[in-house]
Amino acid sequence: MITRRDLCLSGAAAGLGLLAGTASAQAKVIRVPLTLSDSKKPIVEVRLNGQGPYRFILDTGASHTVIRASLGKELGLVSTGQGRSHSLKGTEFMTRYAVSEVMIGGALRLRDWQVFGSSGFEAAEHDGLLSADLLTRLPCQLDQSGGEIRYYLGGDMPLEGFAPLDSYYKTDITGNADKVHIRLRFAGQALDCLLDTGASRPLYIRGDFVRQYKLWDAYPVLNESALTGVNGQQVKVRHVEVREVQIGGIAVPRMVVALGDPHDRAAFGAEGDRAAGIVGAPFLSGFVLAFTAARTLQVRSVAR
Repeated sequence: MITRRDLCLSGAAAGLGLLAGTASAQAKVIRVPLTLSDSKKPIVEVRLNGQGPYRFILDTGASHTVIRASLGKELGLVSTGQGRSHSLKGTEFMTRYAVSEVMIGGALRLRDWQVFGSSGFEAAEHDGLLSADLLTRLPCQLDQSGGEIRYYLGGDMPLEGFAPLDSYYKTDITGNADKVHIRLRFAGQALDCLLDTGASRPLYIRGDFVRQYKLWDAYPVLNESALTGVNGQQVKVRHVEVREVQIGGIAVPRMVVALGDPHDRAAFGAEGDRAAGIVGAPFLSGFVLAFTAARTLQVRSVAR
């Protein structure tokens, strides 16, 4: 059984125990099945303290593992405090719970897990969100086209056909949550973007960067709409077709990009606390992503 502490230690060989391996070791492979939503978001079944299964989105943009608030009451979870975070309702004080056992996809068992109950998630069609830690703290491959996450424990992860992605991991101030950032080239500029399997646009560029580089009227307009930011505010977006994007060193000949309203300054968090944009589920679903023990990201294109 893998504990939360095991995941937090997984970046260093010392303390890994069964997670560390020699160069010649044969890894134990754990396969977690997943499905995709209509917007290509990965969904896994989760059991909490033996109850469920519940449907959770694997959301690498999430800071915590989140459940709808009513699920905490249904399971009889005991609160261990509160935590302040953002949700679709805006800034929210979420109830923190300790879950003794979490079973992911009937295959990966975790214990002593921390989850947050969110009233802002009540209207969502799924029961919760799993944060990026599920991928970044153990060597694994996210294979959305193959319908599974493969974990490689105690040995080498095969990387034939993979290439390094121009990316890095960013750990939050608590040391308990990871975010994965990808560097891309867009409109002749180098931008730092968040890898977010919970985002429904292939690529979103934040409004202040749209304003800075005068992008709002630079491309043919496909349509305009709105999306909800992390603090619950609506932001206007303009969808355009772009032919000059390189994501993590991968050239994309043609891509639909959502440009954030250049006049918006608040819908996606405080200044200095945000990436320039978000690389979302529709783009990421075309690749197998390998999260290595060395905390790097490698990528392999899915054969079409």
